[in-house]
Amino acid sequence: MAIKQEKQGYDTDADDDSDIAFATINFDGVNFDEDEVDDNSNNYSDRVCQMEHVILFDFDSIPEILNVHQQEEDFSIPTRTMKWIRWLHDGNYVALLRDAEVTPKDIFKMLQQPTRDELLNCFSVRKNNKNHDEYYLEMVLIGIASLNLYLQLNYTGPSLEQASKRSHEHDTNYDSFEDILLPISNDSKEGKDKNRDFHNGVLSELVVDGDWPCQVCLVPYWLWVSRTVFSLITSKDKNYPSQVWSMRAAVSHARLLLNSSSTPPSLSTEIRTGFRSILIHYCQDLDPWQSASPDGLDQGHKNEKFSIAASLLVEWGLAQHHLDRPGKGRLSFLMAKQYSGLVVELSGSLGKRTKYQQNAIAQLKIEARNIRRELGIGEKGKENNSLPSQDIVVEHPEDGILLEKIKYEDGEENLESLLVLDQCILMALCLDVKNTNPDKDVLTAEEMGAYLARVLWNLDDEKKSSSNSDWMIYATALLERAWLEYQSSHGRERALLQLQALLDQHTNKLTITQSTYDSVQLDSSPARDRLRNLHQIVYPPRWHMIADVAERYATLGIVTSAAELFQQIELWDEVVECYRRAGKETMAKQIVEDQLSIPSKETPRMWAALGDLTKDPKYYHKALDLSHGRFSSAWVALGQHAFDQGNLQDATDYYRRALELRPLSPGVWFRLGIIGMQMKEWSLALEAFSQVVQQEPTEGEAWANVAAIHMHRKEPNQAYPALIESLKQNRNNWRVWYSKLYTCLDLKKYDEAIQACHVLMDLRFSRSSDVPPPLEEHCVRAIVGGSVSSFSTHNEKENDNEESMRRTMTRVMELLHRLSTQPPVEPWVFECQAIIATQLSQHEEVILEQMLREYRALQAVPGRWEKDHIQKLVNVVSQISKFYLSPSSESNFQERLVKCRLLVRGLISKLEKLDYYAEVDQIHELQKILTQVKQTQETLTA
Repeated sequence: MAIKQEKQGYDTDADDDSDIAFATINFDGVNFDEDEVDDNSNNYSDRVCQMEHVILFDFDSIPEILNVHQQEEDFSIPTRTMKWIRWLHDGNYVALLRDAEVTPKDIFKMLQQPTRDELLNCFSVRKNNKNHDEYYLEMVLIGIASLNLYLQLNYTGPSLEQASKRSHEHDTNYDSFEDILLPISNDSKEGKDKNRDFHNGVLSELVVDGDWPCQVCLVPYWLWVSRTVFSLITSKDKNYPSQVWSMRAAVSHARLLLNSSSTPPSLSTEIRTGFRSILIHYCQDLDPWQSASPDGLDQGHKNEKFSIAASLLVEWGLAQHHLDRPGKGRLSFLMAKQYSGLVVELSGSLGKRTKYQQNAIAQLKIEARNIRRELGIGEKGKENNSLPSQDIVVEHPEDGILLEKIKYEDGEENLESLLVLDQCILMALCLDVKNTNPDKDVLTAEEMGAYLARVLWNLDDEKKSSSNSDWMIYATALLERAWLEYQSSHGRERALLQLQALLDQHTNKLTITQSTYDSVQLDSSPARDRLRNLHQIVYPPRWHMIADVAERYATLGIVTSAAELFQQIELWDEVVECYRRAGKETMAKQIVEDQLSIPSKETPRMWAALGDLTKDPKYYHKALDLSHGRFSSAWVALGQHAFDQGNLQDATDYYRRALELRPLSPGVWFRLGIIGMQMKEWSLALEAFSQVVQQEPTEGEAWANVAAIHMHRKEPNQAYPALIESLKQNRNNWRVWYSKLYTCLDLKKYDEAIQACHVLMDLRFSRSSDVPPPLEEHCVRAIVGGSVSSFSTHNEKENDNEESMRRTMTRVMELLHRLSTQPPVEPWVFECQAIIATQLSQHEEVILEQMLREYRALQAVPGRWEKDHIQKLVNVVSQISKFYLSPSSESNFQERLVKCRLLVRGLISKLEKLDYYAEVDQIHELQKILTQVKQTQETLTA
């Protein structure tokens, strides 16, 4: 049963993990030392196992358990270890690590270089003269404290100074934390250099498969210590609580690496293999379908086991999310929900969102309850005496229109308070909605908002006194809600302040969101409470939070504040860009020069930034020299500089060098394509834009340029699909519509050409500032002529497509009718209508009416009549006369002859009055028509 559950629930990567063997080996009671095992040793070993289990799964019970055990006669845990356990429970990791003598200052005395092998030797020496279990427990405590201190300073806060003032107000020994952060004093230049080398040395030890860790992380030494300790103890002792802590450290390690798009294979395999072993151990013999069954308890299934299984499945699911594994942990989240007995239903309810809303409308709502608790077999939950502070909550402004939360008509009084584990699972399911749906989609945001509202309801002021609340869950829910609200214009102000408030939780400085001493020091939650459920929640590290807030500030134009935040995490490109946008080029230049004045800070990126500020290409060459020609951004900058100077060939060469280093650079390929078009090197341009659309299929301008190149090469068949793709991305680009019109004419796709004409006419009368020119006469004539020709050909062959061709002719008539009703109307439109009417064998009166409208339009043309214009008038009159003179049995034939004579005489009179008109032949042609009219009248009279 265990293996079947594993396949269904937490083996979501069976295709990748099939090579890993499954085995469950019980090492309980096994002594890995060669010494003889006695009763006292077994007793102590049992205490160690029990204490390790409590630290992992029942953290709040540590003081109570310690007090009970101390009263027992056979209690054998040393006093020093007891003290460490209490410090760990209180969140006083600094005291524990100092007492253990593993601070950077302590280790630096023994290590010349921070390498893993030397650190392992230091820890191995500690085993001398110690019982194996005593040594093991001490190493576990050191590993946990090291990991928690790293997470405190990089994820949750508070800063060390803030934590010390809460716990050690009168202890001056805790005023300085230099020994925790640095191996030696930072007062001298030599000390700074050694500390920098130590920091970089530790980071180099954390490099995995060539992926470098984030440079601005704090105290990476403690993560390194934690990884080393757990690798030491788990390599010998198959102890599953330690294995869990080892995997937590490994996931933290993976999140530290800069290459967030993919986790190094070796680290991914370590995490996957470790979690598989853990889940097999803790989830074996547990049927998730019996988690809410009282009968299952009679068979030995305990509540604690189900809760532990659910908790570990959440951690494994989140690990898959961080590793970007297929499914991103979805199946694990669903299995965790089943193990915990949580029932979640997505439903709807009438409610109001705004203060002035009169009518309630349907809103998404999450219904969540725990079946095990309803049956009386679930955990009751323990009272949390250190509840989340309301200081991190930012409310909507008073003049805003949004309510703090949706006001449902059916109320929320019947909602059940959820356990912390259930809240973690709800947050995991919310994350799954985010992972499996389009980003920035309205429906995605609505569904996520429903999950977050259910979690935040559990943490409201009036419910805190009776519910299980947690700082980390509270902060994460507020963070996710802020990200969603930022997409709304009404919620953006509150969202930005909320993000800033959460960011300020890392520091002890007075800010706009924590403006008093009490809010910074006394009311702030301690590290112990913040870290409590960090591993069951996705909360971003400090540098990601800073970057996120800075980017949003920059987007809103708050560029100076954004620059200060970017400066904290050493994103110098963004710092320089923000100061440039703020008009502070001098300050930006000074920052770059200050960085370059420090030899250790001299980087290719900084030289390139100086080049951007000074517009001097020599700095780009300096960056290339420093990087041995491998810094692609410098080649791009040189290409842009050459392009601005008009040196297109040099720009091409520079861009090609950049693309050799980073071929996946659609922006650079686009610029190279533009240069190719300007140099009329069409093969180069086509290659470049083809690369762009392969890398960025949604780049409409690139598709349009691909089409333009094919059109220049007289390849309409290749241009047509490119135009279709371009218009998918931007349907309001009239230039692309004109290109499609020409291409469709070449391909004789007259129906699509007509559609393009209608769109162009719509865009012409839109409110856009970029208005297309009127439809060109030759385009419409090509549509009319092509449609008429195709229609005639199909009629002669008696083809089955006659109905289709008639529909095309109808569309042509609709286009011409629209052109004739939207001023200014050109005379050729009526001529085309007459042609269509003739082709469709319409009544001659209809044809004559169109020709008369054309004649009137030609006469109405203001200004001097050119020769071609006069010829058009003569031709139209000649065609109208043929209609008037055609034999007819109608009684009004005499009247038609009179109209013809008046029409011809009127044109002759107008032409004779023109001083600049000297075309005698055209007048003679018109006079012949008059003579023919006169003869016909005489014949009728006789």
